[in-house]
Amino acid sequence: MLFFANPATVAAKLNGFSAAVGGDPNFYQNAVDAVAAAGINTRPPFSLLSTLLVAPIAWTSLQWATYSAELNGEIKDARSFKKQVFIMVGSLIATGVLLALLALAMEKAIGSEFLYVAGAGYWSLIGEANIAGFNLWPPILAVALTGSPIIVLLIAFGYILNSFQIACNILTGTSRIMVAASLDRAMPEWFSRVNERYHTPVNALVFFFLCSIPVILAYSFVSGWIALTLGVTFGCGIAFATSALCGIFFPYRAKEVYEASPGGKYTVSGYVGVLCGLIGAGSFIWISWVLAPQAFATSAVLVWLVRLGAIAAVVLLLRPIYKYVPEWMQGKPMPWMVALGLLGGGLGMAMVMTFLLSPALGVLGTWIFDEFPRRLWAQVIAVAIPVACVVWYWLTKRAQKARGFNLDYAFKEVPPE
Repeated sequence: MLFFANPATVAAKLNGFSAAVGGDPNFYQNAVDAVAAAGINTRPPFSLLSTLLVAPIAWTSLQWATYSAELNGEIKDARSFKKQVFIMVGSLIATGVLLALLALAMEKAIGSEFLYVAGAGYWSLIGEANIAGFNLWPPILAVALTGSPIIVLLIAFGYILNSFQIACNILTGTSRIMVAASLDRAMPEWFSRVNERYHTPVNALVFFFLCSIPVILAYSFVSGWIALTLGVTFGCGIAFATSALCGIFFPYRAKEVYEASPGGKYTVSGYVGVLCGLIGAGSFIWISWVLAPQAFATSAVLVWLVRLGAIAAVVLLLRPIYKYVPEWMQGKPMPWMVALGLLGGGLGMAMVMTFLLSPALGVLGTWIFDEFPRRLWAQVIAVAIPVACVVWYWLTKRAQKARGFNLDYAFKEVPPE
């Protein structure tokens, strides 16, 4: 619909749709005027930083290409390196292409200027840029621009399917995390019990479902709940980024396990690996350096703490592999996992830092210390959850060790398929 829309009739169709659903019958022009009155430039000059800040938004969709890793125990021939590449890299490429096509379609349908207007309804909370309270998401635009009830029904059905797959993916993936933690004795054994009839971890599934009910109700009925949960994007991102960083050390911390794995035979020139490391580390330091003043405009001390902290984090994190650098600088092979960990981990952490430091992204980048912690609850919750998990693991590890179980042994081997 968006590719075949006639730009000359967009304004009239959006006005007609808005009037039909109880909105402003002169929506298009009033939306443009409201955005202009808010001081938003719909013809901004080129900005490299603003362009790069689109990447974290796209990454929130693209990072899920690796989500299937949580289900590897239930994927046939999961040990096949080629199949894993096809699943993860293939889905990444397919999703990236579809997102690019969607961007082109929206550009063709409503033009660059009105794209800024539509975005202002979401990013800048300008109510006049929404239709009857709804943001102008691509499916909403497609419904507004079509006159076919069949297409509207297909789009509505797509909404239902997408909501269903998100629920299934989150429920399935999270329950498998609980099962894995339970098998490692980091959670009670009850979570890893598999139902003999359904051959699924019903206990973990039911537990997660019951925990989700109050959260669903809070999103629907508790004012301000969305603002408290902005750290969800940050939490998902840091999980993927830290997983990539772990790949840097896996070939050395678990040498026998890595060499026995299907991907253990793949290496890359040390020159390429070092370049990957420089790109990853440089991206993380650069984005922290540039965005720190945006997050802490009134505190030079915090700005420099972030900047120097980013450099220190890179230096300390990579310290265990310093002894291999001279070899790699001579072109000797580097494990592919290390190279990809350096590149992906660095870029991933750069994305995470944008969530923490960029107010424009609307995640955790707005740091207002007045009336602490009232205006920083999203940041407090985002930090408290991983800290609580680390404390839980430490306490559980001590408790299990007192009973004669060493949790470190759980990571000495890769579970069979």
